[in-house]
Amino acid sequence: MPERRMHLVFPNLTAARDDLEHVRLVGYDLVGSWSLAQIFHHLNLSMEMTLNGANFTCPAFLRPFFRVAMIDPASRKTIKASRQSTGTNCS
Repeated sequence: MPERRMHLVFPNLTAARDDLEHVRLVGYDLVGSWSLAQIFHHLNLSMEMTLNGANFTCPAFLRPFFRVAMIDPASRKTIKASRQSTGTNCS
């Protein structure tokens, strides 16, 4: 059976809550190895970190790698163009 993952976008929290209630009442097909509780726990942690910031600091020697990994491709092009125009090249 092929995996079926859904891309969810909700216009507000009420719509998300309504969809969650629907899932609770109707049920769902598990895709992957995480339970629904694990998925929502992960989402909760992600949202809390987005709103409140992380409560940990990455070790200093790993920060350059994460900095590169976390920058989206469009920003990389902007940064590269900016460095070329100023004559700065840190890469």
